[in-house]
Amino acid sequence: MRLHTTLAALTLLALCVIVAATTALAKPPEADSPARTHRIATYSYGGGSDQSTLIISQIDPSGIKELGRIQANYSDLLWLDGHKLLALEHGEKTITIQTFVDGRKEGKPLAIPIERFTLKKGETPPFQSNLTQDKKGGLWLEGCIRWDEEMGIECKTFAWLRIDHPAGTASPMTRKAPAGGGYDRARQRGLNPAKMPKLGTPKGFAIKLHKIDLLQDNLMTTDGKNVAAFTCTSPSGATTWPNSDVMDWEFQTRPKTTKWLMHTPPLLWIQGPATNPIAMTAPSSAFFLGCSKDRLEDVVVLAPDLWMKSVMELVGDDTIVGNHWVIYRGDTKLGAVKGDTMPFASTGL
Repeated sequence: MRLHTTLAALTLLALCVIVAATTALAKPPEADSPARTHRIATYSYGGGSDQSTLIISQIDPSGIKELGRIQANYSDLLWLDGHKLLALEHGEKTITIQTFVDGRKEGKPLAIPIERFTLKKGETPPFQSNLTQDKKGGLWLEGCIRWDEEMGIECKTFAWLRIDHPAGTASPMTRKAPAGGGYDRARQRGLNPAKMPKLGTPKGFAIKLHKIDLLQDNLMTTDGKNVAAFTCTSPSGATTWPNSDVMDWEFQTRPKTTKWLMHTPPLLWIQGPATNPIAMTAPSSAFFLGCSKDRLEDVVVLAPDLWMKSVMELVGDDTIVGNHWVIYRGDTKLGAVKGDTMPFASTGL
């Protein structure tokens, strides 16, 4: 009897250990999990200086922390991981690339003479260059060496220089895009809305795509008939966008698809073509909070529950003096960072 009691007790103890271990393994990450830490880099202009200010910030469950603030005229940035950031400055004769680690400069900048772009007849040295990576992680400089003579804003020939060869020297120039490379900032702009999971429609909301007729208020517009639009219905009412009260509606996104990116808050993303004042049409998108009658200026989604919106700083009613990004976790405001451009976001730590 005593043996049976002892065996039963040992069996019960073993089961408790197994359950405890399984529970520990299945336990979800704590709120301060490194995966919930993100880094962003923004530019802020003005302030009585000819130089812009690069601001590197960290967002984690405790809030927002500034890691670095540097005055410089960097024209491009590239996060290599959650810690290391490359900053490019394109001069008249030399391109310099500075490395930052955790918001602080590391080492001397890499200097690359622009003459490394070897040119053929009709080609010109790039007046700007960008940083990119190939699919194996190789680092490249990309620049345009031949522009469309008629349009003047469309590149006809790109060239690339490998910049992480032995001893930090650049490789000979190539006109063939590196595998998986090419100038692509989408991966540095947070999550791609098109690839985010479909959440369905928030309770009490409905979206309808349709066509409307709008008043013509721009001489360049030849037709205000059958303009693509959407109507958003919520418990507080319905709004249609665009409408005749929307400034320059002729050049706004013509919605073809809609997608809810969050339910708290109800963050809506629309996508469709847009035509600019010189009659060039390209894919476009816009963001809305619920059924707001006004689109948000710009939005970056860093994680399924972490997002930031651009807000203009005004003096009086219409004088823009700057910009900042307000950061939210869900519908809770965490704070704001200065920034006049779209932020470059790391993939998280």
